[in-house]
Amino acid sequence: MGVFDVCCAESGLVLGGDARLILLAEESPGRFEPIALPISGAYDRLGGIDLPEPYDTNVGHIAAFCARLEFDELPRDASFEERLPEMAHAVSEGRWGRIWGRKVAYALVDGRIYGAIAENAEDTLEKTLFEELFERAFPMRDLSMEVYGSLGAGEKRALRADLAEFVRYREWGTALKPVDLEESGQFTGYSAKEHPGSAAEPFVKAARKKYARHPHVLEAVEANAEYWKEIEDRR
Repeated sequence: MGVFDVCCAESGLVLGGDARLILLAEESPGRFEPIALPISGAYDRLGGIDLPEPYDTNVGHIAAFCARLEFDELPRDASFEERLPEMAHAVSEGRWGRIWGRKVAYALVDGRIYGAIAENAEDTLEKTLFEELFERAFPMRDLSMEVYGSLGAGEKRALRADLAEFVRYREWGTALKPVDLEESGQFTGYSAKEHPGSAAEPFVKAARKKYARHPHVLEAVEANAEYWKEIEDRR
């Protein structure tokens, strides 16, 4: 199977390099909310990311939760590495994970965009209690508690910085949606002139317009442009 590329759920940029995978559940028909902290990794050009090895605290909890999800076409003993790719096909082929009758899939966000938004939030949240941050991060508390359970003091310390960063990102206000492989394609470089129909340039131009009043985010947009120019230069 060939490679394919998808767009960032926040910016619309074609993903390249660092990304965030954010597990979502359907809160109401067509509306999805995050139920776990992002997993960081390089976009794998197959609709997912390269998972960290070994798993950190966050990924360990997410993997254990995903082991409880029901899938129509996967055996019950399917691994986490098998379950995530299945959810990449949720929108395009109906291959959702399910728990308590709710659909589960994930969104993908450009890592540089994610970081730029979170880093420039007004409130650093340094003095905010973990429990309050958790409430602000996850509207579907019941499912998020199923992911993380009763966290010990050490686990809270391990997760706190990422939780505060996620709250700062979330307060930007973007409604996340599951990745849709029907919107994917093979992108071969930056220039629309040199790569008609497979260029990242139109998506970069749209993002520049979207974030025109947010110079800190524009820096991340330009980093994405440079990534695709380097891809082009290597061909």
